[in-house]
Amino acid sequence: MTSAPPVEPDRPETELEHRLHQQALLAELGHIAMLDVTLDDLLSEACRLTALGLGIQYCKALEYQPDEGRFLVRAGVGWHEGVVGHATIGADLASPAGYAFQTGRPVISNHLAEEERFRTPDLLVEHNIQRAINVILDGQDPPFGVLEADSPTDGDFTERDLAFLEAVANLLGMAVQRHRANEEIRRLNETLASQVEERTAQLRASQHQLQLLYDHSSECHALLKVGETGEFIYEEINPATLRLYDLPRDAVVGHSLAEVHDEDEATEIAHALNEALATGRPVRYQRAQGASLVDAVAAPIPAHPDELRRIAVSARDVTESRQLEEQLRQAQKMEAVGQLTGGVAHDFNNLLTVVIGNLDVMEMGLTDERLVRLLGAARRGAERAATLTHRLLAFSRKQPLAPQPVDLNKLVGGMSELLRRSLGETVTIETTLAGDLWQTSADANQIENALLNLTLNARDAMPSGGKLTIGTTNAVLDATYAGRYPEVARGDYVQLSVTDNGVGMSAETLAKAFEPFFTTKDIGNGSGLGLSMVYGFARQSGGHAAIKSAPGHGTTVELFLPRLVAPALAPEAAAVVAMPDSATGETVLVVEDDEDVREYTVTALETLGYVVHAARNAGEALQRLRELARIDLLFTDVGLPGGTNGRELAEAAAASKPGLKVLFTTGYASRAVVRDGTLDPGVDMIGKPFTLKEIALKIRDVLDR
Repeated sequence: MTSAPPVEPDRPETELEHRLHQQALLAELGHIAMLDVTLDDLLSEACRLTALGLGIQYCKALEYQPDEGRFLVRAGVGWHEGVVGHATIGADLASPAGYAFQTGRPVISNHLAEEERFRTPDLLVEHNIQRAINVILDGQDPPFGVLEADSPTDGDFTERDLAFLEAVANLLGMAVQRHRANEEIRRLNETLASQVEERTAQLRASQHQLQLLYDHSSECHALLKVGETGEFIYEEINPATLRLYDLPRDAVVGHSLAEVHDEDEATEIAHALNEALATGRPVRYQRAQGASLVDAVAAPIPAHPDELRRIAVSARDVTESRQLEEQLRQAQKMEAVGQLTGGVAHDFNNLLTVVIGNLDVMEMGLTDERLVRLLGAARRGAERAATLTHRLLAFSRKQPLAPQPVDLNKLVGGMSELLRRSLGETVTIETTLAGDLWQTSADANQIENALLNLTLNARDAMPSGGKLTIGTTNAVLDATYAGRYPEVARGDYVQLSVTDNGVGMSAETLAKAFEPFFTTKDIGNGSGLGLSMVYGFARQSGGHAAIKSAPGHGTTVELFLPRLVAPALAPEAAAVVAMPDSATGETVLVVEDDEDVREYTVTALETLGYVVHAARNAGEALQRLRELARIDLLFTDVGLPGGTNGRELAEAAAASKPGLKVLFTTGYASRAVVRDGTLDPGVDMIGKPFTLKEIALKIRDVLDR
C-alpha cells in the first residue's frame, strides 16, 4: 500500500508526485476490482485508498435504501465502531450526500458550519467533521449511492481532489455494476438450477404417475412397430394386456403378432393395424380373445421418414358390459311386454267381472240341476280365465298385493301334502330348510302360487319322474351380484329355491324363460305364464328371480324376497263366514265407466239389500253426492274417464261429506292407490273380477269397521 506524500504547493515536482501517487492508488483499486472479492471488501478498499489519495482520515461509501429513503453506511474508514453497516443518513436535500444524490452533481463544502444549502448530519458533528466532498456512486438506475470524503481539519478540497474522487467513484461504479450483474447472474443461475431441479422432479413424478397408470390400468395398452419385413412386433405392453393374453411379458415383447397369436387372430389384428397405417387415422375393431370380447382402437403414431412406423393399441374387455347391455335390453323388453299384458288383463278383468258376477246372481235363482251343472262349468271356465289374468298382472307387476310377515319354512311345510298330491308318486320331494331363516314381508298367497307353479314346471321337466328339492336359506346379495343384475338392490334376502334333475334348458330357452306366453310344452298343456308370474311377483315385492339350467343337468329357480328386519306377529287365521247382506238398507253410490260392470254391480248390491245409485264418471258422482241426502259408501273404480280418477273423486267427496266411507275397485294395481304393490295406508280396495260373496264381505267389512 502506498502512503500519501506531504503536499508542498510551492514545489511543482510535489504536485506531480501527488498526481502519480493518486494514479498508483487508482491502479491498485482497479486491480482489486478485478479480483474475486466481495462487494463489501471492494467498497472498504475504495474508502481506504481514497483516504490515502486525499490525505484525510475519514471516507465512507453510502448505499441508497429505496424502501426507507435513506443512506446506509455500507463501508468506510476512520469512523467509530458500530457506524459501518449500521448508521444511516437522510437521502434528502438536508444532508451533503443527499444534496449531491438529489441534484445529480458533486458537492464540495469546505466550511460545513457555514453551509446554507444543507445542514451538517449528526454523524459528521459527532466526528467533528469540518469539510466534505461528495460524488455520485453510479452502478445502476437509480445510482448505488454516494462516495463521501470527510476531514476534521481546516483546509480546502480542490478541483484536483474532486477529479480524483470522481475517478475512484467511476471505477467503483463499474465494479459495483459488474458485481451486481454477477450477483444477478448467480441468482438467475441458482433460480434456473432450482427451476431445472423442480421441473425435473415434476417430470419424474409425472413419469412415475404415468407409469403407475400404465401398470395398474384396467385398460389394455400395447405399442407395436413395423419390422424390416413388414411384420408387426410388440415393443411395449402393460400388465392388463398380459392378463388378457394370459402370457408372460417375455413371451410378448419383442415378438411378432404371428408368434403371440394364432393365425386367425394375428391376421385379424394385422388387418386393422395396416388400415390405421394406410389411412393415418385411428381404427376401431372388435375381436374375440378366448372367452372375452375385446373392443380395441389402433392409432398410428406420426413419424419422420427415417423413423420406424409405430402403432399404439388401446383395448378393453367389454364382455361384462355387453352382458349388462343385453340384460338391460331384456329388462326393457319385459317392461314393454308387461305394460301390454297389464292393459290386456285390466280390460279382461272388467269382462270377467260381468261374467262371474252375473253367474253368481243367476245361480241364486236356479233349481234345474242340468242348468246348475252348466252354470258351474261356465263358472270354472271364467275362474280359469281369471287365474290367467292374475298371472298376467303378476308378471306386469300390477297385481294388488297383501304383504304380511311370512316364515318360508312354515309355508313350505304347510304345502308339503298339497305338493305331493299335485306332483304324483314318480316325483320324490326333498326339503332343505335353513334353521335360522329370516322372515320376509310378502303376499303369502302369491308365494304359494309361485311355489306351486315352480314345482309343476319341475314335474313336467321330469317326464319319467325324478327328484325335486325345495330349499330355503338366508342370502346376502353383494355389489358383485347386483352388478350382474342392474335391477337388483344390494342387501339381505330370504331365498326360496326349487331344483329338479330333469331335462334342463338350452341357452336360447333360458334367455326367454321369464317371458309371458313362452313355453316349450305342447299346445294346450301350458299357458307360458307360470315363470313370468313368479318373475313379476318377485320384482313387485322388491325381490329378484333367477334361473340356472343346462341341458341334461336339471334346473334351479331361485326366488329372492327382501328380509323383514322388524319383528312381526304371526297372522291370524281367517274365519269362515257366510255371505252377509244389508239389514238396514245402507246407501251405496257406484261409480263405474264400463256399462256392463256398472249394471252387474248395481244388481249385485241390490240383491244384497243395499240402496244403490250409479254414476259413469266423477262429474256425475259429485252431482249425485250433492243431490242425495244419505250416502253411506262410495264404491268407485280407480280408473275413470274425464281427467279425474277415483282417488281424486274420493278426496273431493270427503270434502263435501266428511266421514264418507270409500271402497275402491280396479282391474290392476293403479298407482293412484297402490305403491310398490302395497295399498296406501287407510285405503280399502277389491280387485276385479270379484264374486258376489267377495263384494258382500268386503262392503260389510268397510261399513261395519
